[in-house]
Amino acid sequence: MFQAAFLEGGRETYALFMSDINHDTITEIVEISKFHGREHRLLWDIFKIAHHCSYLSIGPDKGEDETEPVPEVEWLFETHVRERHIIMSTSKSMPYKGSAEDDDVQPPHRQAGAYYKRVARTSDGSFKVTMDLPTAASPKPTKIEITSRGASLLSVSATAAVASVISTPARAG
Repeated sequence: MFQAAFLEGGRETYALFMSDINHDTITEIVEISKFHGREHRLLWDIFKIAHHCSYLSIGPDKGEDETEPVPEVEWLFETHVRERHIIMSTSKSMPYKGSAEDDDVQPPHRQAGAYYKRVARTSDGSFKVTMDLPTAASPKPTKIEITSRGASLLSVSATAAVASVISTPARAG
């Protein structure tokens, strides 16, 4: 895990970048941070989820439609999230229920994606998959801009390599 804080125009933006770790390791990170009184280090606006959207980064069981998080993962995602956040899965597209990809043991797992989507929906954020941006048929590199208003996902046109900001830009002057 890598944690970074960016300061732009008086507002800090926090990012957590998880690697290929499972829920046990995330549990240890949360427990150690709490033990040392450093829960604030786990606040986040941008969360690069672990292991390409594997259910094992959330809990031990995939679940039928949504992976149920272990308590520490739930705490991290549901209490330390900040407004207008971005949850990013560096993975191929989420499989459809009943598809051959859905039966694959390799991530991404639809059930894990469902958990992250619910978190985003209930906490004024967004869940994005890198290989779906700007479209699944024509993915392009993903960029996130950090300004005084926080983090904004930049979209790249599928037909032209021109970037545009999805959220409202800050006023000049």
